[in-house]
Amino acid sequence: LRLGDISFFYSEDRKLGFQRQYQGKKLRIYANRSRNTWEIPVDGKMLLGHNIRTVASGWLTLHPMGFCVMEAE
Repeated sequence: LRLGDISFFYSEDRKLGFQRQYQGKKLRIYANRSRNTWEIPVDGKMLLGHNIRTVASGWLTLHPMGFCVMEAE
């Protein structure tokens, strides 16, 4: 996560979403620093996460102080 290009696609109310791209691989990172849950789309393979829950097929809920890293398609 330290190398490559970075682009932010979401930033609001202590919630942050960004993508890292390096050597043809893309990772999407979501971090929830708010007091509220945040529903996010699952758009790739989940690699790492904390304080998350599957809501429905294709969706996750990030609880407060939760994060996840997934491979982007």
